[in-house]
Amino acid sequence: MNKIDHLKKRIDYNQEQRKRDKQRSERDSETRRTIDESPGIAKMDFWCEKCRQDFTGEGIKAIPYGLDLNSNEHYELSPLRAYYIGHCPTGHRAIRYITDKHRDPYFYQSVMLQHQRVEYADDILQPSDERFRKVYGDPLKPYYEAQEQEERANWKKRLL
Repeated sequence: MNKIDHLKKRIDYNQEQRKRDKQRSERDSETRRTIDESPGIAKMDFWCEKCRQDFTGEGIKAIPYGLDLNSNEHYELSPLRAYYIGHCPTGHRAIRYITDKHRDPYFYQSVMLQHQRVEYADDILQPSDERFRKVYGDPLKPYYEAQEQEERANWKKRLL
């Protein structure tokens, strides 16, 4: 590989790296905006792992920080993570994620949400779903009946 080809590859690599960095910074700025816009204290539902129960309480926004041992200055450990900390009536700590909602334990552990999912499962059925006909019956039944009566009337006309 000659020097020009090497330089072209290097330029292509740097351009791709810049594009990835720009996409990452756009995604990070959106996450940062979500953190900044969330209130410092919010009333919300939590799930206590130790008590195995749902509860409603005040959550305090927390952003993890650390201490740089070399300079004794504070720095953000994970600038793109934030969560609410709440305490159940017995004093146990519970967490709700602000940024990583897909990892929020409340959504897959909460008994209240599990009951709501079952309760409202029929409301979001689609006609292509197998349970749709069991719950709502055949939606095209009146159409089929009208079509069948029309065909019978046509047959009677032909026979007479």
